[in-house]
Amino acid sequence: MRQGGARWHSDSGGDLLSLVERERSRWQRYHISSCLVLFDLSKATRPDKMERALFRGLSRRVRAADSIGRLGEERIGLLLPATGLNGAGKVVRDVLGSWRREEFPRCTVQCYPEKDAVVLEELPAE
Repeated sequence: MRQGGARWHSDSGGDLLSLVERERSRWQRYHISSCLVLFDLSKATRPDKMERALFRGLSRRVRAADSIGRLGEERIGLLLPATGLNGAGKVVRDVLGSWRREEFPRCTVQCYPEKDAVVLEELPAE
């Protein structure tokens, strides 16, 4: 299903995780980076409201090549093919830029082939 420009994967994360594996394979062959952004809604006082606001922001910003999906009950994943850490940071900035700091979901960015995840406690600088 399409949500805005991106593909929305509504299952428990299996579809999105298989796409992550496909992007890893693409890197091994073509050396094109990709990032997975995880939005953790577990600390939200109103997770349903935060989720709706997050989807509205994502649907305005993401590309047709990007994929959005639920990863468990409290995490939303955004797969950004052919995107490095700076590009993923820009997407996060664009989506959450108008939110108040105390409303931010915890946001983790994992870029392949990098080994370490980056946890964004505040919006990345431009």
